[in-house]
Amino acid sequence: MRQSVDKRFWAKVDKRESNVCWLWQATKTSFGYGSFRMGSLLDGTRRKEMAHRVAYMLANNVTSLPTGKVVMHSCDNPQCVNPAHLSLGTYAENGKAAYDRKRRVSTIKAGQGHPGAKLTEKDVQYIHQTGYTKSAEQLAQELNVSRSTITAVRTGQNWNFTNAKTTV
Repeated sequence: MRQSVDKRFWAKVDKRESNVCWLWQATKTSFGYGSFRMGSLLDGTRRKEMAHRVAYMLANNVTSLPTGKVVMHSCDNPQCVNPAHLSLGTYAENGKAAYDRKRRVSTIKAGQGHPGAKLTEKDVQYIHQTGYTKSAEQLAQELNVSRSTITAVRTGQNWNFTNAKTTV
């Protein structure tokens, strides 16, 4: 007879004192989270589950997580499965916690570093320096962009002037 999920799971964990991370010792995802197979091929319930989610479910004696909830790490260690470091939260709470703790930074670059940028910082500074002595149509033609791009720069919608360097 197969071992219980509980025994199979905890056999793959390096348990230590309750206040430190318990590290997952088996298969991990490319992001470092533990991966654990659950269910049975016989009844079609076999699936991979994130190890920290399984740890939370085992520790709280539940078979699934509520819809819209995720298991969050207070320790910021993806390998950790210590139930004392795990809690339920929403996707938004998890994302905010990751951002607040500097685990997640925006990958969208601003200004000319943005992959869709059509203007350089020098172009933006030029637009602001001309003020309204040239029309949006004239500047758009001169810089080979749309009139709405010029308007968005002028109103600070796309390129906030503080993003543009002060020296040309």
